[in-house]
Amino acid sequence: MRILLVTKFPPLQGGVSTEAYWNAIELGRCGHHVAVLSIGSADCEPSARAVMLPSDHAVLSNFSLELRVQLFATSPFAPYAVVPQSHCTSARLFGRGIELLDEQTPDWIVGNYFQPFGIVASQLAAARGIPLIVRHAGSDVGCLSEHPDLAPAYREMLRRANYVLTSHQTEARQRLFGLGVQPHKMRSFPIAAIPDAFGAPTHSLELAEYASTAPNYFRSMGLSEDLVRRLSAVNGEWPKASGPIFCVFSKAGIVKGIFDLVNALKELADHGCAFRFISCVAGNVRALRTYIENVVGISTLANRSLLLPFIPCWRMPALLSSIDVGFVLERNFPIRFHTPRVVREVLAAGARLVVSSEVWNKQPFRNLEGFEHVVVVPDPTNLSEITSAVRRVLDNATVTIQERESHRAAFRGWERALGLTRSPLTALLASVETSV
Repeated sequence: MRILLVTKFPPLQGGVSTEAYWNAIELGRCGHHVAVLSIGSADCEPSARAVMLPSDHAVLSNFSLELRVQLFATSPFAPYAVVPQSHCTSARLFGRGIELLDEQTPDWIVGNYFQPFGIVASQLAAARGIPLIVRHAGSDVGCLSEHPDLAPAYREMLRRANYVLTSHQTEARQRLFGLGVQPHKMRSFPIAAIPDAFGAPTHSLELAEYASTAPNYFRSMGLSEDLVRRLSAVNGEWPKASGPIFCVFSKAGIVKGIFDLVNALKELADHGCAFRFISCVAGNVRALRTYIENVVGISTLANRSLLLPFIPCWRMPALLSSIDVGFVLERNFPIRFHTPRVVREVLAAGARLVVSSEVWNKQPFRNLEGFEHVVVVPDPTNLSEITSAVRRVLDNATVTIQERESHRAAFRGWERALGLTRSPLTALLASVETSV
């Protein structure tokens, strides 16, 4: 089949773009021809972009050569006189899409995330009478859809859709039903099996190169020169540190639990516990500024920390395969059915995991056996609970090669037990191909 996938896509950062990247690869490997339409990186604020090294640009450049996948993005927009002042993002995305419809003649259009991709996908489908599939995430159906002006637009988009992809979670389905989606249009979109790359990374990490980009990256987000200078000094101390490697990969925000984690790591560092800490945190500038100030302002933590920008999703297998412990401590998250993918990526890479009970209880495999390398924190706001959890992993924190392989094998066993596949979208398209 020929598919037009209208979606957030790297170098834009986030769970939606990560899922889109791996889905596009799997669709191509399964024999489909995929045209990916996204927003150019120049149209996205720096805080929502991953840093791209020359080798990363090469990954995207070669992407379409290796698979049946072609990438297209909106062109840069000069400051035209528009009233009200606007980047005309949706209109340019629609215009580029119209050209692609004539060039690619897709059998299906898939809109991945309501704003603006689902809306534009709906308009493109209506313009040429092409079947439409819409995939929601968390914040679009869980938050944006409550806006009085966006809700009617989303209702119309969903009304036009032939199918709406959703999870098994009751709240997400109830919200879709409230937006007018009839049950027969809803299709469960199971979580995909984590790609094999997390067991055998195909891209090197290039840690030093990403660290060298950190000053300009954080400067572009509006951090002060003084804070950038202090951050650079902290990164310079990293090669001198020793101990097992801890890592957090998260957007900045209190509900992400990263401030709770820093407080716990400070206490452990003050007591002489040996560890290194890689922080890949960006996003909300105000929260990010406070977070970085907390890390660089604690000497015992700063001299063992590395503050990195967001890195592209294809480097995550190499990053997570090089760490000993990953932290996912999201708590009191306003969208209750939000389920961070990074939990499964950490486990697929064979690292140990320290996770909040809020996140862990959403995992489909939580009731299976063999989670000796997972420590669940009931309440990350309780400092003693986090420090206790970290002390538990510190007793045997460095992951040996044999342990990592054992952890990876256990995770793949859980995926098989759940019947997860690499390309649930491919299975869905096969099931609905003759029904429209």
